[in-house]
Amino acid sequence: MTSQKHTVHSYEKELSYLKELLLRMSGLVEQQFSNAINLLLQGQNTALAQNIIRADQKTDSLEKEIEINAIKLLALRAPMAQDLREIVSSLKISANLERIGDLAANIARRFTEIGDINTLPPLSSLITMGKRIEDNLQKTIQALTQLDKDMVFYLWAADEQIDQFYINVLCEITNYMTEHKEYVTPCSHLLFIAKNMERIGDHITNISEYVYYIVTGDLLPSNIRSEKNSPAYKNT
Repeated sequence: MTSQKHTVHSYEKELSYLKELLLRMSGLVEQQFSNAINLLLQGQNTALAQNIIRADQKTDSLEKEIEINAIKLLALRAPMAQDLREIVSSLKISANLERIGDLAANIARRFTEIGDINTLPPLSSLITMGKRIEDNLQKTIQALTQLDKDMVFYLWAADEQIDQFYINVLCEITNYMTEHKEYVTPCSHLLFIAKNMERIGDHITNISEYVYYIVTGDLLPSNIRSEKNSPAYKNT
């Protein structure tokens, strides 16, 4: 009996550590992206840009540690039910977090090449888009921490708004490029930054899907994109 209790305690400790790693990685990636938005707000800040890029190495390291611990749990502990879903999903979630970190670092690298763009009108819309995505990322991490499946529907609706905002930002940047050809190069970088942000939004949505799966054991319905526009989801 003592041996069995020890085994159970050891398993719970290993599972708890895996969750801790995932939340640590979530917080690091959230800070990375928040710093990327601050970079757009502040203008030239080489030190901040380098911090964002360096943080990417830490997220890569955490992803590998999560992978090692998750595989160990799967191989040695034969988890079941929600434990199994949490362990499997940790691999998927950490992969999406790693991509968000990569994209935040890409934004920082782009920004160091642009020069002074604070006077470019499209920058304001880009920052607004970034702030909305930052809010979605915070809510996703909250949903992951609290295993809140209901937040998923809000996040899917919010991502659709981000997609539309992205289209509007692209139009604004390309129109400005057409009218001000001397700013073609910096505006081209803004286009790539906007695309990086849009992709971050997609990865946030992916993470929310895995939260839904952890809690319910079901995949998010394939028709949710159309359903979420119905009155039932308007207030989520």
